[in-house]
Amino acid sequence: MKKEILAGVLSVAMLSMGGIIPAVASTNIDSNQSIEQKQQYIQVEMDKEGLSLLAGLKVDMGQYVTLGKDNLLHLDPKAKELIGEKAYSIFERGVKTINDALNSGEYQIQNNKLVKTDLVHPQFSHDEFWWGISLQYNNRETKELASLCEEYSTDWSLASVIIGLVPGGKSLSVASAIMSWGNSKFARKLTSKNEGKGVNVDIAWLPVVISIYGR
Repeated sequence: MKKEILAGVLSVAMLSMGGIIPAVASTNIDSNQSIEQKQQYIQVEMDKEGLSLLAGLKVDMGQYVTLGKDNLLHLDPKAKELIGEKAYSIFERGVKTINDALNSGEYQIQNNKLVKTDLVHPQFSHDEFWWGISLQYNNRETKELASLCEEYSTDWSLASVIIGLVPGGKSLSVASAIMSWGNSKFARKLTSKNEGKGVNVDIAWLPVVISIYGR
């Protein structure tokens, strides 16, 4: 299947680690390419009920999820009064997961982005990590996710909610890849590729490539 993709290299520092494929270094993250995708992706589910809840609140969480001087994320308890306990718990889960990964050294912050320290996620087998993961959204869900991207004024707020909505160890990988684009670019691609039936989001590894295409 032919797909239009945008390549996202997570950080310059990551290119020098582990003898990554030389072609990564020459990848232009803003260039459109057409390639034959033969990879098999792990299907990852998102908490769609939680997504709808957050999208309906119309609250910019960027000012409530911040990166502190300790290089950890902090969630302002005042946000609970605005978004309610259930929505707040999603952010709590996301912030805790990120901080745990930072404290363990599994992930680190480079250029204000969340990046994998060694590019090998311990909860993936080698084959699974190599091929990547896939998420599917119907028309409503695509619009809701794009809405969150546009409403949240910081990448950290979106990363926290993505991790809070995606179960298991794959959530950090999904959020890290999306952060390589940033909220605005991800929202634009979701909207432009949605032709009324929703989109598929495939995230491949080595190099990191996000492919968004209509269903």
